[in-house]
Amino acid sequence: MENSIVLSFDSRGFKRAEKAHEDYKDSILKLKETAKDLKVSLTTKQILDSNSIYVEVAEEVFNNASKGSTLPEGINKMKFLELLDINLVPLSQAANRFNALSTYSEAPNRDAFTRYATSEADIKLYTRLKDTVDSLNELAEEGFVKNKIAISQAFANTISVDRLTTKFKINI
Repeated sequence: MENSIVLSFDSRGFKRAEKAHEDYKDSILKLKETAKDLKVSLTTKQILDSNSIYVEVAEEVFNNASKGSTLPEGINKMKFLELLDINLVPLSQAANRFNALSTYSEAPNRDAFTRYATSEADIKLYTRLKDTVDSLNELAEEGFVKNKIAISQAFANTISVDRLTTKFKINI
């Protein structure tokens, strides 16, 4: 972004979103594999365009299993498949996983996990806070700062102390 400063980046959230997106892609592969085990061919386009992939694949399995037979009208298709010992549980699990992860179909955008200061006032405030943090860290290294927590509290935790490095940092 032009004329802006990056305030923070939620790397943990971004990594979780990336993982969820990868899991989503894996769920499509698992759905295809499960359908293939049931002798039904699925394309990614069919999966993405489907409103209820489980029902569509189960219908196809039923049609394949009942091909060439004369079944009474109105037969319970699921009971029929159950009598033939066709297990649809893996299909149900794969479809449920796909549906649960469908909100992560798009790859995460780094900008969605980044906070920016865009207004002139925010940029000025951030710059002043950064200069203050740099000065405080220099004073701390020289031994002039004895109680970092008190200073952090005096700034209403806008400037905080990093627990690992014990250096001051901006906490916006």
